[in-house]
Amino acid sequence: MQIVRLELEGIGPFTQRQVVDFEELSTGGLFLLEGPTGAGKSTIVDAIVFALYGDVASSESSKGRIVSTLLPDGVEPFVDLTIDTKHGLLRVRRVPEYERVKRRGSGKTTVKASIKLWKLADPDAEGTPVSVNIQEANDELSRAIGLTKSQFTQTVVLPQGQFATFLKAKPEDRRGILQDIFGTELYQRIANRLAEMATDKRHAVDKAIDEATQTAANFCQVAWYDDAQAAIDQIPEQVQFDDLVDNQGFDSLSELAAARLQVLADQSAELDDRVKTAQGQLRAARQALDKEQKRNEAITERDGLLARKRELTSDAARVQMKAERLALAERAEKVRHLLAEVKKSLKQTEECERVLRELTATVSTGAQADLVAEPLSAEQYEQAQQKALTAAGGLEALVRDEASLPRIESDLDAAELTLQSTAKQLRERQEALKSASQRVGELEAELKQLRDEATGLPTAAAAESEASRVLTAARMVETLTNSLTDLRKAEDHARAGEMQADAAYRTARQAWLDSLAGTLASELADAEPCPVCGATEHPAPATIVAGSATRDEVDNFERQRHQASKQLLEATAECNTAAQRIKEQKQASQGLSVEQATQAHRAAMEQLEHLQKAANRAGKIDEQLQELRNNNARETEELRTVEQDKATQDERNRTGRRHLEELKSRVSKACGDYPTVASRMDAIRRRASHAGRLAAAQRSVSEARRNALER
Repeated sequence: MQIVRLELEGIGPFTQRQVVDFEELSTGGLFLLEGPTGAGKSTIVDAIVFALYGDVASSESSKGRIVSTLLPDGVEPFVDLTIDTKHGLLRVRRVPEYERVKRRGSGKTTVKASIKLWKLADPDAEGTPVSVNIQEANDELSRAIGLTKSQFTQTVVLPQGQFATFLKAKPEDRRGILQDIFGTELYQRIANRLAEMATDKRHAVDKAIDEATQTAANFCQVAWYDDAQAAIDQIPEQVQFDDLVDNQGFDSLSELAAARLQVLADQSAELDDRVKTAQGQLRAARQALDKEQKRNEAITERDGLLARKRELTSDAARVQMKAERLALAERAEKVRHLLAEVKKSLKQTEECERVLRELTATVSTGAQADLVAEPLSAEQYEQAQQKALTAAGGLEALVRDEASLPRIESDLDAAELTLQSTAKQLRERQEALKSASQRVGELEAELKQLRDEATGLPTAAAAESEASRVLTAARMVETLTNSLTDLRKAEDHARAGEMQADAAYRTARQAWLDSLAGTLASELADAEPCPVCGATEHPAPATIVAGSATRDEVDNFERQRHQASKQLLEATAECNTAAQRIKEQKQASQGLSVEQATQAHRAAMEQLEHLQKAANRAGKIDEQLQELRNNNARETEELRTVEQDKATQDERNRTGRRHLEELKSRVSKACGDYPTVASRMDAIRRRASHAGRLAAAQRSVSEARRNALER
């Protein structure tokens, strides 16, 4: 933070408006505020601290004392401070709490403290209002300054007698203040973070050691036998392992554990073999047990059957007697109904013979007349039926094949057409791939030529940049030369104004000094002490000389002189700067005129554009080449797949054709004297139907005749 400008009025001994330009004071380096006790040096420090924090610098003082005790009526005390911070230029104006005469009535009223905060783009600009709220403005100033009031009064400004306090402060207090000022807390945070990381690493190592120790202990418990006799031989090895665990010898532990694991693996393999042998013996024993159990069940079943046979044998005589009585009863019943049933049987016989004659007549007129060419028995008709059904069943598959022949032939024709289309597309794609490969060769040749041209692009770019810089410098020489004349005129005008303002200031100051006594006397009041001698009586006060000047007029002339001097210095500096820049730009332009530099720059631009186009074209061709290569590789792989699929489909079609011819041959043989296999199978099924009906009719006639004879 830097203090730019301080303006105050009605503060401490400064009853009139005072301005301190710290930028101007700092132009020569260090500066000194000096004066006798009570001159107001500490008031300037208090005013700066009050403007920034709303309080005075010293903790032993009170901000209520900052208002001047000689504040004239109608004058508002204020401190106006402009500072340059990390947030930019800020201007703050604070008015302390003070008392003024009431506008109505008598007495005084208290005016509350107020604040205004602006953000400036330039120290002399009006700026943008930020806040008129005391708390908001204090927060914004605190963020911009980065220091508390206590830190500010221990570093930037030190009230009287407090420098030794800062030097005697505790190291941690000074360290905190210096960290806030210079931003060294970053290194403290880094040190703290490193310490935390080291602690975390130590904890991680300790945790890893604990886990490894626990794992080794668990391994020790399961890797050695619990059997006392077996453990006797392992005591030295186990003791060695336990010692390594206690001493954290993890490298040796790994080797010993690996060796023990190998021993356990060998023992496990041996036990697996023994288990397999025992399982085989167990299966054999279970099979023998199952066999014996089945034999026992068979013996038990045999014993039961023998017992049942003995029971039946003992009841045989009684059953035989009852059977004979039942036969006699049935014969008696038959005799009673004999006549009725004989008549019924004869009628049934006649009906069956009629049906048989009609069926024989029907069959004899058809294609199956051979069935009735000579009389056959029912068994012979049934054999003929079964033979026909068997023949029909053998033709069912051929009937399905016969029905599928058109579809198979159509599918094969469609597959042939698809294969021909695939072959045509394959030839077209192969030709396109050949053309693409030729295009790759052409683009590679063009790319090589363009890349050879583009190698000069960095040189051309550097030449264009240099030509552009020379052209800019030549134009700047022309512009600065034209403006230097105007700057010289402005310098002469500023010099004349400075001389005039200095003369006016000297005249006014001399007149004010001559009338100083009269001015002091005009401010005396009855019964009020004289500011010079302290007397309350004023018998012969001095008078103001005619033509004198007031202090305000002198200050005004001084400000005008200061402003004129500042303008002269600025004008002279601008002239010197312009002359120096003309010299520098002439060197940069290499002595070329604007026209010459323009021509050189145009030629460099044309060359650069040509090479850039070549480079851009090379980049596009490279992308195109990469895309073509990828497409060609992908197309080659796809064509290889298509060729393989085509060969597979071709072989499938040939196989289908052979299968079709075989089906046609089998179907043709199966047709016999019929146009189709289906018609032959229908004829055979009709023959089976006729044979079945004839067999049934013949059997009915035989059954009826037998029944009639039996009755």
